[in-house]
Amino acid sequence: MKLDKVIHMVRKGPTRTIIKLVRYKDENFVNTYSCFFARSVINGKSLSFKEARGVMQNLVLFVHKYSGSMDIEATIVISSSYFLSTVTMICCQHLTQGLPEPSIDLKYGGFIIFLVGIIGNFYHHILLSNLRTKGEKDYKIPQGGLFDFAICPHYLFGILIFVGISCTSQTLYAISFTLGTTLYLMGRSIATGRWYKLKFDDFPNDIKALIPYIF
Repeated sequence: MKLDKVIHMVRKGPTRTIIKLVRYKDENFVNTYSCFFARSVINGKSLSFKEARGVMQNLVLFVHKYSGSMDIEATIVISSSYFLSTVTMICCQHLTQGLPEPSIDLKYGGFIIFLVGIIGNFYHHILLSNLRTKGEKDYKIPQGGLFDFAICPHYLFGILIFVGISCTSQTLYAISFTLGTTLYLMGRSIATGRWYKLKFDDFPNDIKALIPYIF
């Protein structure tokens, strides 16, 4: 489906009901993009937060082949957390209006970091989606890209997305949220690594959890 049709779908009605997100097992890919558009809402850019978030959700649903479902309780908690965090980030950004600009402007560097994160995240999710043919449900070991060196490189690029957000907004809340998300995804990557090693006997032991050759 073309991007303009997706935007039309989003503008025509609600972006997604929370039940729809039950289909997606890795909620971070859906939700991490929403916070970046907080600055666009404040500055009155062309795409609103609602429209931009809806576009990303539709694009994600077109990319992935799903192996299962996610508990509705977990979906509600996680989605609500991201929603409230995004609203808080927008409010914090709004409160900074009229205040002196930071002595060091990280906006453009943050935008570049965000683009690297979003492209890398999207690329590795495409690799994940290509693991299964239509109708397959079995889990497979991801290959290609940084999957040959780390278990969850898509989490690494997700962290870069939030680093870009922090550099762009330069508010204490954005930095705190980025730190919390980083710790959360570090834990997720470690847990995923343990799960792979239990499920696959031939899973290599030298692959790191998140950062190639380091962690």
